[in-house]
Parts: sequence; C-alpha cells; structure tokens
Amino acid sequence: MWHADYRIALISALPIERACAEALLDERHSDLPLRLRDSNVYTLGRIGRHNVVLASLPKGTPGNVSAARVASRIWQNFPQVRFGLMIGVGGGVPDVEHKGKRDIRLGDVIVGKPDSTFGGVVQYRMGKTVPGPSGTSEFKRVGSLNRPPDILLAAVSKLEARHLAKGSEMLKHLSKMMEHYPMLRERCLNPGPERDLLFKAAYNHEEDEESCNECDATKKVDRTPRQDQEPVVHYGTIASADEVMRHGLTRDVIAKDFGILCFEMEAAGLDGDFPCLVIRGICDYADSHKNKEWQPYASATAAAYAKELLYTIPSEENDRKVALWSILRRSQYFFAICILLLAILLGAMKTFPGIQNDNREQLSVSNILFRLDQVFHYQRDGPQIAVIRGMGGQGKSQLALKYCQLKRNAPFQFTFWVDASTEASVQVSLESVASLMEAPKAWSSTQELKVTYVLQTMATLPGRWLLVFDNYDDPGTFGNLRDYFPQGQGGSVLVTSRHADSHALVYNPTQDFIELHGLDEKAAVLLLEQKSGLHGSDLIPNHSRLVVERLGYHPLAITQAGKYIMVQRISIDRFLSHYDRRRETIFKTMPQVSQYKRRLSENEKDTTMNVFTTLELSFQRLESQIGEQGAAIKLLNLFSVFEYNDISEQILRANWRIDFNSEEAEGLDVLESFYDGPVWDSALFRETISAIEDLSLVQTSVTKNGSQYHFSLHPLVRDWIRLRKIHNGSAETSCIVIVLIGSLLRDVDDWCQMSASTKEQLLLHMQSPAIDKCLAELKETHMKLLRERVLNLHFQSGEFTYKIGHRGLAATIFKHTGDHQLEFLGQNHSSTLDSFSRLAEIYTEWGRLEEAELLAVNIFEQRRSTMGESHVDTLRISNTLASNYAAQGRFQEAVDLSKRVTEIAEQTHGKEHWAALQSRQNLAGIYVNLGKWEEAIEASPREMIKQVFGNNSLSALVCNNDLALAYQGLKRWKEAEDLMAETLSIQKQMLGATHLHTLTSVLNLGLLFLAQERWEEAEMLVSQAMEQGELALGEYHPVTLASIESLVAIREHQRRWAEAEQLAQKALAGRVQVFGRDHKRTLAGKNALMRLYLKQGKVSEAQALQ
Repeated sequence: MWHADYRIALISALPIERACAEALLDERHSDLPLRLRDSNVYTLGRIGRHNVVLASLPKGTPGNVSAARVASRIWQNFPQVRFGLMIGVGGGVPDVEHKGKRDIRLGDVIVGKPDSTFGGVVQYRMGKTVPGPSGTSEFKRVGSLNRPPDILLAAVSKLEARHLAKGSEMLKHLSKMMEHYPMLRERCLNPGPERDLLFKAAYNHEEDEESCNECDATKKVDRTPRQDQEPVVHYGTIASADEVMRHGLTRDVIAKDFGILCFEMEAAGLDGDFPCLVIRGICDYADSHKNKEWQPYASATAAAYAKELLYTIPSEENDRKVALWSILRRSQYFFAICILLLAILLGAMKTFPGIQNDNREQLSVSNILFRLDQVFHYQRDGPQIAVIRGMGGQGKSQLALKYCQLKRNAPFQFTFWVDASTEASVQVSLESVASLMEAPKAWSSTQELKVTYVLQTMATLPGRWLLVFDNYDDPGTFGNLRDYFPQGQGGSVLVTSRHADSHALVYNPTQDFIELHGLDEKAAVLLLEQKSGLHGSDLIPNHSRLVVERLGYHPLAITQAGKYIMVQRISIDRFLSHYDRRRETIFKTMPQVSQYKRRLSENEKDTTMNVFTTLELSFQRLESQIGEQGAAIKLLNLFSVFEYNDISEQILRANWRIDFNSEEAEGLDVLESFYDGPVWDSALFRETISAIEDLSLVQTSVTKNGSQYHFSLHPLVRDWIRLRKIHNGSAETSCIVIVLIGSLLRDVDDWCQMSASTKEQLLLHMQSPAIDKCLAELKETHMKLLRERVLNLHFQSGEFTYKIGHRGLAATIFKHTGDHQLEFLGQNHSSTLDSFSRLAEIYTEWGRLEEAELLAVNIFEQRRSTMGESHVDTLRISNTLASNYAAQGRFQEAVDLSKRVTEIAEQTHGKEHWAALQSRQNLAGIYVNLGKWEEAIEASPREMIKQVFGNNSLSALVCNNDLALAYQGLKRWKEAEDLMAETLSIQKQMLGATHLHTLTSVLNLGLLFLAQERWEEAEMLVSQAMEQGELALGEYHPVTLASIESLVAIREHQRRWAEAEQLAQKALAGRVQVFGRDHKRTLAGKNALMRLYLKQGKVSEAQALQ
C-alpha cells in the first residue's frame, strides 16, 4: 500500500474513541513513511473495501483548531483522501416535548445531516454584531460547516432507509469487536438504562460529587423505558465550539434556536477545505451532570455506525482501476483530458501528420515504439527515462502521442503530457494537471505547491504512469529537468527534444536515447500520397520515391510538398522542377539561410534546407492567392514574433484602441482589417487563419465552448518566417508582444477578475525572450516616441503583475523599464520616476530599506521640484518614504512626514480624493507601528474609503487590518478578532491565499491569538504564514521573518528548545541577509537568540554571539 491508496480518514479526539475505531477495522496495514513536520500518528487499515487512515487529536488538546491541524496534516501525507468521518462522543439534547419523536438517550448516535440552513454542523459561538430593529444590535451567527460530500449523504440516506426496514447491524459489529478485544469488552459494555439519568434543565449537579448518586432524585425527568437496548440513530444539526457545554438551560436555549441535537468541540475545525461527516455517540446530556461513565459505550456505538456506513458506500468509489479523481471516472478519460490540455491549453499538439492513425503507417514507426517498450519494460527505484531526439519536424511529438494512444490502457493506467518548451511552461502544465486532479485547497495556494502536489501524487499512484515532456529543445533555460520527474516505482518518463545534449537525461544512452533520422521509405511515400491526394494512375512509384529521397524523408517537408502538389494540382514528377527552382533561388538570394545553417549539425543542414524549400513553395502559393501584403502573410509574420506556442485570439482582439498608423503599431496593421470600429470580426479572422491552416503553416485549436481560439507555429516554420522577414527588409518587431499585452491590460477594468488561464498565458508571454529582444531593439532605434510608448506599455505589465501579487516579476519589469527610461528619457522624466517609484514600494515591502530610501528620496526631490509637493505623484512617493522610515524604526520622521502629506492632500484635493485617503490610511498604519492606538483609530479613513471605493476594495481591507491591530493594542480582543477574520476571508477570495496582503492578515490573526496566549490557534496560523510566506514571498521577506520570530516564542512556551533554537538562528540569518550585521534589527535578533541560550543554561553559546 502507498499513501495514495487511502481515500477516507477517520478522526477522533479521545483515546477511547480511537481505540473503538481501530478495533472495528477489518484489516490493519503496515505504517508508511511520513513528512518530517507531521506530528500526527496514524493507523492504517481497511473497512469493507475501503482503505482508511485513522488519526486523533494530541492528548489534552481538544477543540476546533486542533482538529483543523490534524486534518491538514492528513492531507499532506495522504493527498488522495477525499473525505473524513469525525467519530466520537457528544452531549445530547433531550426533547421530551416532542413526545418521543426525538427521544435521545445515552448511547444513541447523532449524525450531522444538512438542512435548509446549516450544513450539518453550526459554530454557535462564532458570529458578528449587526444592526437590529429600532437602532438596537443583535448577534448573528455565521459559522457553519459545509455540507458533507454527496457520496456520504447518499450513503446516509440509504442506510437510514435500511434501518427503517431491517434494523441496524451496529450491535453485531459491537459484539464482534468485544469478541476480538476482551479489554474493550470490559470497558465498552452498555451501562444499562438504570444509569441513563436525565435531570431537569434548571437543576445543577451537586458540587464535588463525581457521580449523580447524591443528586436530588425528585429532579429526574421521567421517560418511558425503551423496548430494547438497540442504540437509535438521529439525524440533524450538531453544535460545535471550543468549550464544553455543561449548563442545561443554556443548552436548551441554543438548541431551540437552531434545532440542535448534540453539542461537541472539534467538528467546526474541519472547515470547507476538508469535507467531512460528523458522527457522535451520546455520552451525556450537555449539562452539569456530566461524567465519563458512558464515554466508552458511546464511542463504540459511533464507531459501529461509521463501519456500517462505510459498508454502504459503493466500492467503485475506491476501485484501484478507477481514476483517482471524481471528474475522471475511468483512467482512459484522463488520457483524453490530458491530450485536450495539450491541444487547448498548451498549443502543443502538432497537426502535421508525420505520423498518421492509418494502419498502414504502423510499420514505419513500429521499431521505434518497440524500442520504447524495451526501455520502459525494466523498472528501477525511480522512473525509467527515454528520450526521442531529432531535428524539428521529424515527428517526435507525433511519435510520443502515438505511443500514448497505444499504451493508455496497458501498461499505463495514467498518462500526462507537459509542454517543456521552457521551465515556466512546465510549471504551467503541471499546474493545469493539479486542477484536473482537484488538488485540495491546502495544496492550491501557490504554483509551487500545486507542482509539488502533482509530483507527489504521481509518485504514489496505484498503477503505472507515463509522463511526456514535449519540446525540451532548450536545456539552457532549465535548472534541471530531472527536478520535475516524480520518484517512486511504476513510473516512465518520455522526453522529446531537438537538443543533442538531451542524452544526458537517460541512464543508458545506447538503449534509452532514440535518434530520429527521418521516416523509412515506405512510410515516407505513403505520407506523400496521402497529403497530395493523388490516387491510382496519378501515382508513379518511382517518382514518389525520388521526391521523398530528395526531401530527406523528413515528415514536415513531405507534408508541405504533398499540400503544395494538391493545391497546385500538379503531378509528382512536375513537383521536382518547382522544388529545384525554388531551392536554387533560396541559395542565391538569401544569405541569411547560410548563417542559419552554421548553427546546425552536418546531418541537419540538408534536411533543414528541404523543409525551408517546401515551406517557401507554400508561401509562394499563399502569396499568389492573396498577394504579398495579404492578411494571411501578415498574420504569419505577426505570429513569428511570439516565442511561446500558445497564442490566443484574445490577445489580438483587445487592441482596437491602438493607432495602427503609429510607430509602436508596426507589424500590427493587419489587425485593423478585422475591426469594425471597436467590434472584432471573429468570423473573418478565423476564415483567414483557415486559409493558412490549409497549407499546414499553422496549427489551431478551439476551447470546448468555442469561445477561445488558439494557434501556434512549428519552430521550423517560425524560423523560416523570420528569415524571410529579414530577407524582405522587414523591421524586427519583437516589441509587438509588449504592445499587445499592454493594450490588452489597458482594455481590462479589473485585472483580478481575469480567468486563471488568461493570467497564466500573459505571465508566460511577459517572461518571453521576445521582451528582452524588444528592449535591445529600443536601444538601436532613433524613434524617441516609439521608445516612450513601448516602455509605457511595458510599465502596464509591471502594474498588472504587482496587483495580482507576483512581486518578483513586477520588480524585474519595473527595473528593466526604469533602466531603459533612464537611458532614453532621462532621470527627470515622469515615466522614469513612475517605474522607480513602484520599485521603491516593492523594495520597502521586501525590507530592502536602504535601497528603497535612496530611490524614494531622489524621486521625491525630482517630483517636488518639477510638479510641486501637492501633485498626486509627489504625494504617493512621499507616502512610500514615510512607510520606509517607519519600517526602519524612524517613527517620528515617519509621523511628521505622513501628517504633512495628509494635510497637503486634503487641502489640495479634498478629503474624499484617493490621494488624500491613501495618505490618511498611511498615517494610521504608521501610528499602529508606533503603538499609538487611539491616534490610529482616529486617523483611520476606513468609513470614507468604504463609501468611495467599496467595502471589499483593497484600500478598505488594509484599513480593516490597521484598525484591528489598534483594537488589539487596546485589548479590545473581540472587535479585533472579528475584523481580522472578516478581512482575511475576503482577501482569500479576492486575492488568493498567498497574496502579500492575505499572508499579512494570517500572521496578524496569529499574533492576536498569541497575545491572548491562545497557543494552539496561534501556532496554526503563524506556521501557515511562515510556510506559505517562504514559498510565495521568499525566506527573507519581512512577513516570513516575522512569522519565524513569532514561532520562536510559541516553541519557547512549549519548551521545544531545539526547534526554537533552529528557528531563532534562521531568523537571525535572515536579518543579517536583509539588514546587515550591525543593523539594530539584526542586533535585536541576536539578543533574542542569546536570551534563548541563557534560558537553557547554554552560557558558552550565548557568549559566542557577543
């Protein structure tokens, strides 16, 4: 068994609850290795045909937060767990008024079942104060567990119906358990109805008495005895909170409000990220008469119900031959969806038929497919690796695709396809696979986590899998492709590459490295005949053989030749004369081809010329139809600028505002023909693309709903177009990529509302080598206006990446843009100052305070001297400088500057102007950092910002956090917690779990709990901020370092000295890296580590730091 074999988790709180669950296993399995940070201890086994993993809360730590931590760690080790059962005891709510309709007794079982209001569990202590009638206020409860999964609810309904018709089998399961576990038999026997004591709600238990023997018997509630001792199962709402309910009157009030059947302490910790059904055996009546007498029996009945429920769930849900994800009901469908990704998302499926699905073609590739079988037949500890290497157009991708089709059922149950053009495309491909796998939210917050989840899941798949890396043509752009190979047995990796060094990936180059040199003669002739459309007497075998020989048996060249013969309606023998004339012309008139050939190996030179010649014939045919200036030719020239294959119609259609006569629009004038005013003529565009596709010069795909049209060029086709452009004297137009992206961003009102796939595509193109080419071209041009406009559009890309949380890429764009603006436009130009102003903001966030201050001071002086101190740009950089001072601990300077900026902004622009509101918001934040809580509350512009920008605007959320911190400083704990929790929930939805603002809120809420010594809750949130901060922001980011330092305090409290030391050393190293050895923050970190050593009596270690 492997981690991925376990699909169901059983979670309990008390040792007796876990003991009963373990005793009801039909089979126990061996332990598996775990992640280093996991403190859960698991029991693995089987109930019915379901593999289950059991875990329990640490002893002495009941409650919602502890349950959440346990569930989160289960997913880290067992990523394919689909749902959980929370099994244990609870306090029942008696209801004699219903005359037996809801007659709950000790030993009964309560199942949390959804109704129209709640999902089965309600957090009755969680809520917020809202306005009530007539100016009053009321407490509105907002905490509720999500509905259990449909598969569980369906099984519950089926089991409920079976119980009505045939009765339950719970006593049978209990009997078997006690037979096999004699020690449990002694503890888990039913205490009997005479020990089932219910007292009136108003009557409290006698103090200092363990049992109810001394309680007033006249206060008992008389109930009709049951006919038998069979536990009854009740379905309804369960109440959860971080405290024990032990007061009868309070119990009844809350139960009446919500229709509650049971009270407990853990279930609400299993939030929507962990789908779960709650099962509780009733051990008391949630009043002061609690005792532990009924806990063992109630634990056993809850576990017995869980076992009967698992027997009811269909076994198909866990069949090892079924794909692991609910959207993929059979493994062959997963192959189809992976290929759909290839065609739609990544633009990687080649339509040139170097390999066909025709049975006749099978002979031409059978030897290669047989070699792949031989490579993948032998299994090793890690994956077996094969490489198919050949020049462009040889059919490498088609061979890999054909192999996937043939082997998708046997021996490979799982097939994955990854675009390996660049490391960024690999990460995007794996991220898309994570979405298909329905990766849990805990693994979905960052691209890195999604990639890790996919690789770990693949390594533990219950069957053999094949992972294809297509187009690994530029190893220099990768750190190490092997980093993306899943480990574990049962895996095979197939790489297609044009690069000669790709042989280094395999273990045995003689056997595992397959070099392509073209099709064999028979396959080549068949391909030519298929593509030319000639039949019967039109075919002369000797002529066909002569043509394919002249073309070097190259699939792409043969495809182009066949298309040319079909379109021109000429015979195969006449084709050779056309071909020879064009080849001679290329040699004589295009010196660029000779330069291109110098980059090729000897055996590739002639073959490349064959491809280029056939491509030129296709181009000549296209030009004869529509002319050299036709839209089709211009579109091909435009597409050749893009480095990445996936080009979408969306990038082109959002540019109607462009002045097509301007300098920066050179090469884009073709798009004007597809516009009617602001309206894009999609039908005309696709008709033009179709004419190009008919000659196999472009490959196209359409998303499933038909809304997105994608296209790509084969790399050799792209190379040939670029050579033709140089020969024809066309200017290099790499800046088209910047112009198109910038124009698209300018046309979108809210970047955060873009689809994830659109953001991913834009981020890929923003990192394209074409961007660097453009910036290099700008150095050579003498057109000043072109430089300025292009750089301003590139600045838009920086603003986009900054806003959606990609601070690293944003900093790179702002730095490159600013450097070029500095050179071309001068240091005082407004655009130059804009770029470096944004860079100063990012550096301040990152803690690179000295660099940020130097930039901000220079920009401030320039802004003030050229625009005046009241200009909005001057005010913005002033706020950045004030924030920088505060981050350095220069609080008085920060306050003085911020107050001055706020005063100027409000006097000049009015209190509702965004610059004035930003300045006041900045001032409130500085007061928070200074610990002036009342001043921060007074300065906060929260209400006005909500009126002007909306409740959920980014500015409003920042104000919320500052105000909550001020409440915390004043020990107004409830207000602080409510506001922080509300803000964090909105940020997760709007910005994502790893956005800087979101992680800051996570840390702040953790620190709030820490200040109240709510250690468990604090640990969970601070650990989350640290781990996700390291991945998303970097290990030296201020949020990450603050999280580490906060976790040191928690580890000290827990007396986990070794971990505290390790974290303190890590924090100190980060401070040294960011601030230098002599900075006061570094010295503070050193003093903290010294104090930690001294607390443990490690005097020598402390002295070594002095």
